[in-house]
Amino acid sequence: MADTYLPPGFKKCKSCQQVKPFEQFGKELKGKFGLKSKCRACISEKNKTYAAGPGAEVKTQNNRTYQAENKTELAEKMRVKRAKEKFGDRYNSYLASLESMKKLK
Repeated sequence: MADTYLPPGFKKCKSCQQVKPFEQFGKELKGKFGLKSKCRACISEKNKTYAAGPGAEVKTQNNRTYQAENKTELAEKMRVKRAKEKFGDRYNSYLASLESMKKLK
């Protein structure tokens, strides 16, 4: 199966079959040229169709139920995530300072 000639910096979308520049494809290490096989527009359309399809209400309700049942665990995960984002490489020293402050109380 011979590929047709594509100019440098272009790739053919497996979904819409259009030849598009590399910028219109997401990154994927395993893909040809390190890019996804479908363009961003096709992936976006697929995701919108899936989100609006049957089961969308069920998933939304399941998410709400899970969040209500696991409120404290999710809050703790978010607290840790925000602290890691804020302190970065100094996160471990931040935890150590919190422990030393607890001992002083």
